[in-house]
Amino acid sequence: MFDPAEVNSAELGQIIAEEAERKQKARLEKELAWQKVRRFLVEEEQKASLRQEMSTNTTSKSVDDSATHPESNGDSFGTVRLLDSVRSGEDFAYNRSVSSDVDAAPIVDSSLARPKAASADLTAPAAPVQVTKEAPTTFAGHMDRMGNRLAQFLNRGPSTESSEEDSGILKSRRMLPSLGDKSSNEHPFIGGKASDRITLMATLEQITRMCQRTDLSEGSMARISTHLASINQIVCDDMDKKSGLSKRGIRRLSRTNRPKEERDQDGQDKDAEGPILPVEEESSGFMITVIPSPMPENLNVASTVLNSFKAFEAAQDLGDTLMRFNKLVADCGLEGTAVDEPWQLYSHIKAAIYNKLSFRCKQLFRLLDARFNVDVYKSNPASRKRVCIIGGGPVGLRAAIETALLGGQVVVLEKRALFSRENMLHLWPWVVQDLASIGAKVLFPQFSKSSSYFHISTRQLQLVLLKVALLVGVTVYSSTSFESLVAPTSDDKEKPFYTVTTEPQIPTMEFTAVLSASGNNDKLADSAGINRFVFCRKEALGIVCYFPNLGTSEEAKVKEFSWTSQVKHQMLDKLREVGIDIENIVYYRGEMHYLVMTPKRQNLVQRQVVNEDLADSADLVLDENVNSSALHEYVNAVVDFVGIPRKTEFTRVSLFDFSSRSRADKAANVLTAHGKKLYVGLIGDSLLEPLWHEDVGTCRGFLSAMDSVWMIAQIGKQSDEQLLADRENGYRVMQTVSTLRREDLRKNVRKYTVDPASRYSAGSLQSAMPAIRLLQ
Repeated sequence: MFDPAEVNSAELGQIIAEEAERKQKARLEKELAWQKVRRFLVEEEQKASLRQEMSTNTTSKSVDDSATHPESNGDSFGTVRLLDSVRSGEDFAYNRSVSSDVDAAPIVDSSLARPKAASADLTAPAAPVQVTKEAPTTFAGHMDRMGNRLAQFLNRGPSTESSEEDSGILKSRRMLPSLGDKSSNEHPFIGGKASDRITLMATLEQITRMCQRTDLSEGSMARISTHLASINQIVCDDMDKKSGLSKRGIRRLSRTNRPKEERDQDGQDKDAEGPILPVEEESSGFMITVIPSPMPENLNVASTVLNSFKAFEAAQDLGDTLMRFNKLVADCGLEGTAVDEPWQLYSHIKAAIYNKLSFRCKQLFRLLDARFNVDVYKSNPASRKRVCIIGGGPVGLRAAIETALLGGQVVVLEKRALFSRENMLHLWPWVVQDLASIGAKVLFPQFSKSSSYFHISTRQLQLVLLKVALLVGVTVYSSTSFESLVAPTSDDKEKPFYTVTTEPQIPTMEFTAVLSASGNNDKLADSAGINRFVFCRKEALGIVCYFPNLGTSEEAKVKEFSWTSQVKHQMLDKLREVGIDIENIVYYRGEMHYLVMTPKRQNLVQRQVVNEDLADSADLVLDENVNSSALHEYVNAVVDFVGIPRKTEFTRVSLFDFSSRSRADKAANVLTAHGKKLYVGLIGDSLLEPLWHEDVGTCRGFLSAMDSVWMIAQIGKQSDEQLLADRENGYRVMQTVSTLRREDLRKNVRKYTVDPASRYSAGSLQSAMPAIRLLQ
């Protein structure tokens, strides 16, 4: 298997041409083989006819024999004529299995060769599929033996018919149900297209066996999973079309043949009806139960609803996305309409626009339907729980989506008015699979297209997650910062619960839990009784720069890379020869050419990038101590060395310090005052700051988000002590996950859910339990 995204157009064209040539050659070989078979059968028929003429007489006995044994009459159904029909797929049935060479050959149903005089009543129930012994020698039996000889001939093996007959061995054969068999309706025959169908099924089975025999890497599993989602979409669409036919029987009336009243009704309801949904059944593999989306009563869907959805999908900024989503809600007739549960908003929007969407956009709703139908989400364990999430970054928005999928009501506070961070985030394979499963590929078609590394800019990832969050019912407040938590007092009857103060102030409401995903600028920890402390003070300086990618062929030729001194990369030695001394450098290409590197202090001083060699690294990188022109020259020298054709100005070049990293002493806490509780927790960088070149930030952030959401979903089902112990358990396992240590995560990334047991290996969870017991 290969990913078309990994090859250029020339290579892809060559592959297609070679594949077409191979298929043409196979067709010619097949035709030649058939002509050989046909000539062989014609000769056999001629010999049999000659023997019959020699043995028959014109006496009355021959007439009686003919009447008694009609199968001996060769004209009743010619062998060549029968096999001609077999070849055209008009009047045959066969079964095929790839389990053996013999089974791979077609097995002709002998009932097709029976003359009408000797056939059983087709309306009578037929016997079920079973293994039977060879029938007595009749014309039908002759056809079975002919089929065996045909199979031997096509497999380039000698015919064993005579030897089998001489030895008297009883052969077993799988018999297909006859035309009158009611059970045959379960596996309808597809005439004319059978070879294409078998080829497809055999290919899929072969791929499955290859995957079972091969120890696939996590990257390969993630890529295969993204393509499986597309295959699932095609199958589901085909099932939807056929489910619409099942109620009318096998023969479907054309629109012109149907009653006028029915046609008129179709015309009236065409725009209002929801998507064709399969009958609800238990989920199995890729077969999912699509969530029904009945239109709420008395809603006026505007004619511009499709344009509104397209505008929402194309939005490229925070404020623009929120504005266009509000317009979409209004065009769906939902403005000012209260919904009991957040997912109902999603359901109503889907019902209003689904039939008008393109295939690609429908895939977004199908993916979300599939997520809603995973067992752990079906029971809505977070229902009637309201959660406030501080921070609209990737981790905060991912936590918001997961909470909404579990049935919770979510409010997100984002202090920024714009999404402007272009820094690239490295994505682990399970994160790629997770994002693809909620529609990232639909909303951002360039997602995971790189053939070298999985990455996405922070801004694009925020946009993707924001759009999904809004669709599943999350409320987002932009330009709104969190200020503090206020505990209830005995004399405050208007607010007998913990309240969240913001700037500007959002409507006052009671929250079940508050999660902070605001990075190292966290304000929640102090009031939540969580201690954040600096655990690493090793000096680490960084330079980040990026500039627009114009998409030229020259730019596309430059390969992405990650060079690090930990593995003594030789290119770092060559960089030192041109006066650039750095420890690590990463280059990713997306909408921007993105480079981030860790220069050594002495090298910056020598190149006069800094004006003074100040002792404190935080003071060293202050704007007033940085020589901007020298910094640009330094970065430009790196860009020229790696061979990136820069035709535009730098969008950003900056020197920063990440010497001190902080972490929290615990992941969550429970606050209590005057009989009221508030569950609080930290996620993402607020919980544990990573080193950027370790490539674990997004991975650990998503793990912490799901662990915290799972804790919220279990509120009321477990004791507070158990909730905190389980959350601390996940926190300790998460800290050990790194690029060099992945065994604590399960290998089957497609089965990851909000439940920690689906993501962490059983051994890793058990190893963390002794430390949890000590805390208790």
